[in-house]
Amino acid sequence: MHVSIGKLAALSISLLIIVSFVTTGAGLYVLQSHHQSVESHHAAAARDLVRNAAIAMRDHIQFYQGVPRLMPPKRESADPAGPTGLTGTTSRPLAAQELLERMMEPNDRFVILDADGRETLSIGAPATIADYRTHRAHIPDTPWRLVLHRPGPRLDSPLVGVVIFNTLILLAVALMSIAMIRVVLGYFRADLAGVVAALEQALSGRLNRNPAPASIDEIGTLYPPIERLAEKIDYRHEKEQNHSLSDALTGVFNRRYFDLMLAHLHEQSERQLPATLAIINLNDFKQINEQFGREDGDRILQNVACYLLSRVRATDIVVRLGGDEFGLLLTNMAGAMLEDWLAALVHDYDHQALENSDKGRLFCQFSVGVAQIDTQTYPVPFAVFNAAQSAMYAAKHRRQVPHSRYAIAGPGKVTSLIPRREAL
Repeated sequence: MHVSIGKLAALSISLLIIVSFVTTGAGLYVLQSHHQSVESHHAAAARDLVRNAAIAMRDHIQFYQGVPRLMPPKRESADPAGPTGLTGTTSRPLAAQELLERMMEPNDRFVILDADGRETLSIGAPATIADYRTHRAHIPDTPWRLVLHRPGPRLDSPLVGVVIFNTLILLAVALMSIAMIRVVLGYFRADLAGVVAALEQALSGRLNRNPAPASIDEIGTLYPPIERLAEKIDYRHEKEQNHSLSDALTGVFNRRYFDLMLAHLHEQSERQLPATLAIINLNDFKQINEQFGREDGDRILQNVACYLLSRVRATDIVVRLGGDEFGLLLTNMAGAMLEDWLAALVHDYDHQALENSDKGRLFCQFSVGVAQIDTQTYPVPFAVFNAAQSAMYAAKHRRQVPHSRYAIAGPGKVTSLIPRREAL
């Protein structure tokens, strides 16, 4: 699964906006429907009331010489001072008023209008509320009309309902977002652990060039810079090794130190007794290394280095030239002394190697090529190295001798070689 934090944030914001719009619209629609239902119920109740009141009022109206008049109240409640029950007199039609008062609700107001639209009777408080609804009904068999003024239904503010509705929906969206964030956080932690492991590998020089793909795209962009960092570290490590004077595997001196000392001893040979260069190559090392693995091959190289260090003096130098080649820089050793030393070197090595083979340890026989570091014979240091290496190859090609062997380069041309003696 691949996730982009930027895309996820944009998706979350978009989802939040869409949900807000949808919930707001849905809430307003529901509230509007509810308000319309309340309004319809309220209007229907008012219409029924005014119609029923108009029908009831018919029984309280009489005609006098063709003019409709409210019936007078009971005689004992009439005002003897004037005409009874006539509109506009001091006598109040209490019977009609009492009927309407019993039918009306608080804040209602009934008004009876005559044919000319004049108020004949008014019951209830004046219309002081702004949101009054007016409902009319014709009083049967009369030209009068009954008017009901009733305040509109009390409705809750739609904002409160919308806010509550949106809050519930957004709470559900928030819970979903929290669950999604927890999942993404798990991927982020796993990817971050991978980045930390990659950095540790890069710093140790063993970076895996094919890491598992990151689940979060932004984390995945860190791997290419880490690989470049590892390459720089490898380059600097290799550069430091090149500038170092020792071999990391065997602990002896390396090729850089060998070149410096060979040039130094070659220059000193003009004033002092010449030193001797010996180049040692392990026979069949490549096949053993490929067959048994690099670890066994490294162990063979380390054993050879330890053996050579045990056979030289404090003034001599042991060098690993690279691969399966070693070099020896021997001071004050020439003639018979050198040949006796070489014969003992290869003889003791083969004897030790045979003992190790009986214990199940691998070993390689080696071939030794020797040349004297002398400016009179070899004008440049490379010529000495070339002569010793040629002697080593000459000894190496003597396959009929089933043990380690050596050859000494004689005077003459740079490439001339005279094998004088081989170890028996």
